[in-house]
Amino acid sequence: YREEFQDLSVYWKPITTKDGSANYDVPRKLWEAYYYAIAQANEVLTLIEETKDYGDRNMASRAEALAVRAWSHFQLANVFCLPYNFDGQGGATNLGIPYVAERVTTIIPDYPRGTVAETYAKIEADLTAGIPLVESYVVYPEEKKKFHFSAPAAYAFAARFYLYYQKWDKAIEYADKVLGGN
Repeated sequence: YREEFQDLSVYWKPITTKDGSANYDVPRKLWEAYYYAIAQANEVLTLIEETKDYGDRNMASRAEALAVRAWSHFQLANVFCLPYNFDGQGGATNLGIPYVAERVTTIIPDYPRGTVAETYAKIEADLTAGIPLVESYVVYPEEKKKFHFSAPAAYAFAARFYLYYQKWDKAIEYADKVLGGN
């Protein structure tokens, strides 16, 4: 089953689809879905801070929220921004995406876009804060792991992120954690 949007996109024709609501692969839907995931992650992080409950369950939730927030921003950056070093300056001159790192409290907030370099730095901050927590607190039975950030999933994401970020040693470090050093 193919949709009109896909046919037009594949052949580089103008998008004439009138109703984008039925097309889940249109850029608007992607944008909304990832920012919805980010909003949920931020809500979890805010509630943990408000309650000051740092028990194992909440630390596992914090770990996954940080990983989800980093992953979602990474996906958005790769769809809506130029590649990290496209400008030859590590993304310092190209526009990034709005990096939302707090609870959304207004209807249509106006977040600054920043640069690709700033976006990647924030993704790295969330990722490096989340990985030790994932290692320490996130433990799921085998049947539930596919829907959560386990340590191997976080390492795989980190390896991919650092490849895009052109930090080769870090990419190798995390790839070795997933695949083993041999």
